[in-house]
Amino acid sequence: MAKGVIKVHLDYLRSFCRVVKVKSITKASGELHLSQPALSQQINSLENKFRTKLLERSNRGVTLTR
Repeated sequence: MAKGVIKVHLDYLRSFCRVVKVKSITKASGELHLSQPALSQQINSLENKFRTKLLERSNRGVTLTR
């Protein structure tokens, strides 16, 4: 594998895109037929792989980091 290449699950990226689109992990989890903890774990896995925070979380939902 090429140096600097990060392997991620395509399903995790699709889930991340859905979360961003609906601005809610809870709402996205329902649409994706996943439990909220499972979807949160997928997002956390992506954040760990990319070594950066991808979403700002609040009780009002989520937004992309800048």
